[in-house]
Amino acid sequence: MTRAPQDLPGRRALLWIALACFVVFLPSVLRSDFLNFDDPRLFGAGSELETAGWAGVLDPTRTVADAYLPVAHASLSLDRAVFGDRPFGPHLHSLLLHVLVAFALARLTARLGASRAAATAGALAFALHPAVCESVLWVAGRKDLLAALFSILALSRFLRLCRGEVTRNAVGLGGLAGLALLAIYAKGTALVLPLVALPVGALALRGGDVARRAAWAPWLALTAPVAVGTIHHVAIAQAAGTMAASSSLGERLLQVPGALVHYVATAVAPFGLNILYPEVETLEAFRAAFLPSLLVLAVAAVGGFVCWRTRAPVAAGLAWFGLALLPFNTALPATSIAAADRYLYFALPGLALAVASLPRAAQVGGAVAVVLALLTFGRAPAFTSSEAVWTASLGQAPQNAAARINLALALLEPNPLVPPLTGRKTYEVERLREAEELLELALAEARYPVHGVRAAVALVTLARADGRVGRAADLARQAAAQAALLPEGETARGYRVQLHLDASRLARMDGDEALAKREYEAARALEPEHPYVRCFEASLLLADVLTAGPRTAAEVAADPRAERAGALLDRAEEIAPLLYELHWTRGEWSRATGRLMAAEKALRTAIDLEPQRPEAWTSRADLWLARADAADTAERVARDGVRLTGEAGLRFRLALALTAGGKIDEARQHYEAYLAVRPDDPEARSGLATVLAALGYRQLYQSSPEVLDRQADRILELDPDNPKALLMKAVAARGRHELLDAVLLLEMVRAQMPADAEVEQLYAESLRDRGWQLRLQEDRPEASLDVFLRFLEVAPTSVPTDAVENLILQDWRRKLQDARDLLVAGDPGAAAEKLRRCQTLRPGEEPAVVDYFLGLALFQAAADGAEEPLREALGCFERAAEAQRGQGGDPGLAVLYRVRTLLRLGQDAEARAVADGFLAAVGEGTDPDIVDRIRGAIGR
Repeated sequence: MTRAPQDLPGRRALLWIALACFVVFLPSVLRSDFLNFDDPRLFGAGSELETAGWAGVLDPTRTVADAYLPVAHASLSLDRAVFGDRPFGPHLHSLLLHVLVAFALARLTARLGASRAAATAGALAFALHPAVCESVLWVAGRKDLLAALFSILALSRFLRLCRGEVTRNAVGLGGLAGLALLAIYAKGTALVLPLVALPVGALALRGGDVARRAAWAPWLALTAPVAVGTIHHVAIAQAAGTMAASSSLGERLLQVPGALVHYVATAVAPFGLNILYPEVETLEAFRAAFLPSLLVLAVAAVGGFVCWRTRAPVAAGLAWFGLALLPFNTALPATSIAAADRYLYFALPGLALAVASLPRAAQVGGAVAVVLALLTFGRAPAFTSSEAVWTASLGQAPQNAAARINLALALLEPNPLVPPLTGRKTYEVERLREAEELLELALAEARYPVHGVRAAVALVTLARADGRVGRAADLARQAAAQAALLPEGETARGYRVQLHLDASRLARMDGDEALAKREYEAARALEPEHPYVRCFEASLLLADVLTAGPRTAAEVAADPRAERAGALLDRAEEIAPLLYELHWTRGEWSRATGRLMAAEKALRTAIDLEPQRPEAWTSRADLWLARADAADTAERVARDGVRLTGEAGLRFRLALALTAGGKIDEARQHYEAYLAVRPDDPEARSGLATVLAALGYRQLYQSSPEVLDRQADRILELDPDNPKALLMKAVAARGRHELLDAVLLLEMVRAQMPADAEVEQLYAESLRDRGWQLRLQEDRPEASLDVFLRFLEVAPTSVPTDAVENLILQDWRRKLQDARDLLVAGDPGAAAEKLRRCQTLRPGEEPAVVDYFLGLALFQAAADGAEEPLREALGCFERAAEAQRGQGGDPGLAVLYRVRTLLRLGQDAEARAVADGFLAAVGEGTDPDIVDRIRGAIGR
């Protein structure tokens, strides 16, 4: 039945479809992010679209995301050019394309005989079906939208060519071929387009007004480009190894009826949808249901033939639905995927055609659309984030290893293993542990080797980030074992070699030389001449050179092993000039031999090849950190490395560079973040302690004691011997008037920071204040004097001492007078104690007087036969006499008591010698009474 253009759905239908789609999908579009399910290969730094550029997208010899789909990828490249890497633009673009697909379907349905209302209702039922969420809300699903759009446009043109509405000339047929070509290069599943065209063409011929031969030319024009594109896709898939089947052809044929029934059930009752159905279980279920499913399909086929006689458009729609699912994803899956809702995107329009061709189709289609809209409104939020989509997937299939892996990676987003700047919060640690548990379960339960490899490799990265190098080495070994189960091929073998070498490198870092040797030998046994192996051998030679002891760059360059390593790298470069390991290892050797510019060039090349691998970034950061004048460059390199790789070691190097550049506030953030991942790294702990000490020192006298104590405790936790932390605690103790603690802490600081002017001043002030504190305690005056004396001993010129000196002088005078009074009172022992104190207080103040009185007190207090106090008294009298002579005074009294002390000690001869010496030198100023008493003492 031919319809005039005015009978086809127009702007009003387009508005209704757009409004319905926006109401159902736009809330999720506004919140949607990219999903970690192919989206990162298309958007973001280092994506394949970014690397390929426009020329690469169109180049028929190059693939993007393992396929050559220039139509879909050009559409996404346009999004990148307009919106950058922001997700809203691509999601909105996909939603608009979905509206166009539904509108094109409405017009095609009307051309096939449905009324405008029925065609619009059928298109709405398609547009609002929950199964289309995957294609509409997943950016990488753009290929489904474009393939369906150009396929429906091609079918519409095919229909018009068959009916003669478009002239069957080169232009008319060429336009049809062009649309078919756009469809097949939007997505390879459009290869079913010639099959779907058969029931559409049959409807066109059913009226009898068109000769049967009229359909052959359009059908060939439709089929030829599809065949060419299909052959091209198959060749690319075979070259890439993505056509590897998970089972034999016989097994795959057994699953066809079950798969078709699954899609029928999903289309009719869209419950329990899943972005990734569990492969093994689903395929086993399909094969187990072979006979019942075959019976269902047989009944459906018979019903279709019967229906063709009465309601041909309904039968044609059902045929479209079934044919669109062959061969995808029933008999010939391109990968191990068992089923996918996205394959319904081009099949559901057939059901929409069938619904639109039923009696009272507008009412039935409208009611179905409303019910489906409610289901889709609840399904769409599952696609707003990676975490949401994989959580929903596991809700349907809790044992799905692939979904577990993807959820684990989602929990580590936005950039796996990049800790937040201020250290991980509790919920972030919980997410990390949850991700690890998911990966461990996936590794234990994976039923495809590829999933086991993915889980093990992700666990390796997690273990390395947490500093569990031994665990990482063991997991890398497990990953290599899992990779051995992958289908044999050059790519798989190279991957196994790399995993064995990663395990060897990690085992060596952990000190497990036995495991390191076994894994290295396993890699060599697989491919002894593989470039990976050669590069690894070169890195081992470098390790041997450097572990032999401290070596200068010239000594490393002169070592014969350097020449051997160079030859190994040259052979590797002949085979794989763009190998990351090659340029990274060259950079390491160049750095060790002092060729800094060569090292920089090699490491930059490695980074350009694989910007998300951390090793070359780390080596390049170390290269610039070694130069005292290159802190800014080191900071820039480390910052870019952290952003692209998330490697914790690079965050540590960023902290080092920031510290060297004086940016200690930001350095602290990165140290904290690094230690949240590797809490036991002694160098990082010391670095953070230094930074925290510098920050605390900057606010030393502005912060409260409580703040200083907290800061100091954190520093001492990291570095127990950090002197600035002790200084901070000392200042905090002063702030609380705990002056004894402050003095003790500052004594420890002085031992580690000798001659520091600020520390010396603070120590002196603390001694002085402690002295005054003790002075105010009525029972501690003597203790204050000792502290004051220490203060006077260490006080720098910047600290005034007059008040303390005056206080001590007053105490000295008081004690001297007290000693005299005690001597007069007949208590020479107490007088001696007072006089000794005078000597400690002011040893240079009137020494003759103090020594004389002290000697007199000891002389009087000495019991008969007590030699020790008499000898001490003798020394006092000697010093007193000498001091008197030095001052020009009369030493007579001191000499008199010296003579008497010698006599009491039984040293009569020495006593006479001392007396004679004095008497011989008697001058006019000598007291005659003293002279007579000396003569009397020796019997003269």
